[in-house]
Amino acid sequence: MSIFGFLVSVAALLTSEGLLVQGPAQPLVAELGGSIILPCSVETPLPLDGLEIQWKRTDEEAFVHLFQDGRDRPEAQHQSYRDRAHFASEQIVKGNFSILLENITVADTGIYRCVVSSYQNVGEISVIIQHVERVVVTAEDPTVFAHVGEDVVLNCMVDSHIPPQGIDEVSWKKVDKKPDIIPVLLFQNGTVFSDSSHKRYRDRAEFFKQEILKGNFSMRLKNVQTADKGEYMCEVHTDNSVSSATVEIRRLGMSPLHIITLILCFISLLLTFVLSIPVTIYISKKDTGPKPMYINYLQVVCPNICLSIAFVLWGVIEGSVVEVTMCAAVNLSRIILLFLMAPYFNRDTAVSVNFPGFIHRMIEYLAIPIAYLLISTAFCSAVLHDLWNASKWTEVVLLSFGIILLSTMPAIFRALNNVCFAQFFDIHLSVRFILESLGHVSMQSSNFLQMRLLFYRSSSVDESMITMTYAFGGTSAAISLIVLPIPAIRQYLCSKLGKYQLYELIWRCYLVWVNVMVVTLIGHSAFIIYYLTKILEYTNERFGWIFVTVMLHILTAISPTPFPRKVPDVIYTTLFMYGVAGLPMVNSVSLATELILQVYKGERTVDDLRVIVLAFESIMPGVWLVLQIHAYWAVAGRDVKKEVYALRDFAAQCTPQQRDIGESDFSENQLSEIQRSQQEEETFLGEPDLEV
Repeated sequence: MSIFGFLVSVAALLTSEGLLVQGPAQPLVAELGGSIILPCSVETPLPLDGLEIQWKRTDEEAFVHLFQDGRDRPEAQHQSYRDRAHFASEQIVKGNFSILLENITVADTGIYRCVVSSYQNVGEISVIIQHVERVVVTAEDPTVFAHVGEDVVLNCMVDSHIPPQGIDEVSWKKVDKKPDIIPVLLFQNGTVFSDSSHKRYRDRAEFFKQEILKGNFSMRLKNVQTADKGEYMCEVHTDNSVSSATVEIRRLGMSPLHIITLILCFISLLLTFVLSIPVTIYISKKDTGPKPMYINYLQVVCPNICLSIAFVLWGVIEGSVVEVTMCAAVNLSRIILLFLMAPYFNRDTAVSVNFPGFIHRMIEYLAIPIAYLLISTAFCSAVLHDLWNASKWTEVVLLSFGIILLSTMPAIFRALNNVCFAQFFDIHLSVRFILESLGHVSMQSSNFLQMRLLFYRSSSVDESMITMTYAFGGTSAAISLIVLPIPAIRQYLCSKLGKYQLYELIWRCYLVWVNVMVVTLIGHSAFIIYYLTKILEYTNERFGWIFVTVMLHILTAISPTPFPRKVPDVIYTTLFMYGVAGLPMVNSVSLATELILQVYKGERTVDDLRVIVLAFESIMPGVWLVLQIHAYWAVAGRDVKKEVYALRDFAAQCTPQQRDIGESDFSENQLSEIQRSQQEEETFLGEPDLEV
């Protein structure tokens, strides 16, 4: 240093009260991970000789940075600031001693001192980093292992300068099936919105509300299911940023209920295999001894009971309420249908171990209405579960109650007609016919209301669809009700006719009724299936609901007439064995396979098991319907139009202008025609001769 410079410095020191160092007017706010300049400057540049600049924190003695002897001294920096705090060397000569602090962390919050000294002239200022703007989302356990049925906690800790109640949104989502992201749980503007959760997670996912104020947004997932396996994201939204962390639920072990369900499937499959061979042999030999009958009953009941329980347990562990109710109801209803169509269930066949007469009549006359009632009730229960929080909940409940009531009417009418007051209705055949017709109309009306109930599940339904549904349903019911006066007309005409005319009239009235019902049933079934395809076009459960509807319509179609027993033994035995052995095998294998694959893959292989269960189940009543149609046409064998004209001729003969017609008025050709009709009627209806 020159003597002149030294003298100038001494003079400045003697005449100055200290350096005037300038800094920020207010505390600074930094962004996490970003950079910030800590200002420190003087108005008049200072010579580098003798200049020393110290940056320190007030709570520690270590240097943030140091400028001394005309250069940076990075070796003097504290380790936590090394390579993060920098002077702008070209600015120091201009009197700017600011430093750039990079890669800001939460620990950088605090008070910093900039001390400037030059030849005993010292000045300093304080710079405050008030807080670091941050939204740090961390998951302490990024991988979680659990058994099905257990409760698990998915961790999500939020460290932020914003208080938890001030965070805009925290959401949990299942993201392993992109782009199909499933909402699990939502916290928004200080409120937890459980209704926004996907139905699979509703009432199972929850925050720890007492921990939210501490920034703990961990989620408890109750009753873990196999479909829960996968990756979950905890996403935090603020005004200026979006941060997230992920947690993965990996390997899921089988719960005790899984094992029990698989055991039940195995038992059902084993019983079916073991019992099918002797049952087939006994049926082919027409052996109705005690041992064959007990084995037959065991074959019908046990596998289906095991499957029903297995489906219920599967619903408990997987929560598939819609599938469970339908599949369990179908397996239960199959028991009574199999008893009805069993080869040994025939009044003309003597068996060693038979049901009491009352139970026998219930199976014969109430099997189909009870099966329809079970499946229809399951249908309504499944829809009610899906629409639990719907805005039109009251309407849905009332409509479901109406459907169940209509589904109950056929069983009640059949019980009155053929079980409770059979003798009374044997005398008053017209009343019996009217009640039977009303029961069938109730089934048709129930089918239409079921479609109306599904309208509440779809957002693509417009008013025109609803109007068309009611219009077509009303027309169908009206057409069906037109046939109700036929028995009364028949009773009036019978008083004018002789015995042979009575047989002919009964037979022709029956043909008219059957044909009207068949045409009406085909028309409204096609209408319903078409509209179901439209309203369920964009849902994963589309085919499941369609197969349920097909099953209910087939039961409606086969309900009016008895099971056709006069068919070849090969067809009869094959159909029965398909129901008693084939269907339990298909259901057991389907459920067990789906359960095992879902545990190991963490996702459904088949989106809706009803597609398998009900598709195969519909084959049995479908063949039943074909056999009924075959039996009808084999007996009728005449043009329907001719029968309608014949009925008109009989009515014309009974007008007041015509004299009463007796047996002697018929020619031999007419008599032979009437006798042929009588034989056909007795063959088809299976009833004894009626007395005038």
